Amino acid sequence: MFHFECDLMKRRHGEIDKAWKIFWKAVMDVDVVLEVLDPRAPNMYRNKSVEQRLRELNKKIILVINKADLVPKEVNDVWKEYLSKEFPTVFISTRMRQGTRTVSYTHLTLPTKA
Repeated sequence: MFHFECDLMKRRHGEIDKAWKIFWKAVMDVDVVLEVLDPRAPNMYRNKSVEQRLRELNKKIILVINKADLVPKEVNDVWKEYLSKEFPTVFISTRMRQGTRTVSYTHLTLPTKA
């Protein structure tokens, strides 16, 4: 049993490494990265190390809070004020069809590279 678990963990680790390689290859081809977060605890789902590396690569980041309809508007407003201090932040609810155009608009209004 233990041998099987070790093999499974090695295979899973290899799959994770492969996924990260694919992620970073895709990042190199884009100007803007959308970081999609859960509205109930956005900071818990952020990946600060990835954000730091994206900054080093001069990639623009937009924080997208998905399923914003799950949280009261007042809570979303507080999160938006807090998160917008670092990156443009938009709230969307695909179920309610709200905010998806805001993502495109936010991309268009980001400052260009110097």
